[in-house]
Amino acid sequence: MESTSCPRASWVELDLERAEGEAEWLRRVARVADERRALARARLARLGLIDDAGRPISDALPADLIDAGEHGAGR
Repeated sequence: MESTSCPRASWVELDLERAEGEAEWLRRVARVADERRALARARLARLGLIDDAGRPISDALPADLIDAGEHGAGR
């Protein structure tokens, strides 16, 4: 299991009833989403599942998923 901290957006000091507060909140949420996507993409690349452009390395299913489908998953 990786120990990478998941980015979060703080809203405590924002006044979300004001347009400026809401705009700042949306900016923070977008930034956190970008950071989380980057972390996920880096993890998938480290696992060898995607290439540098973010494309899947293979479209083949892992053996455990193939077996589950053939033998009736959830039995």
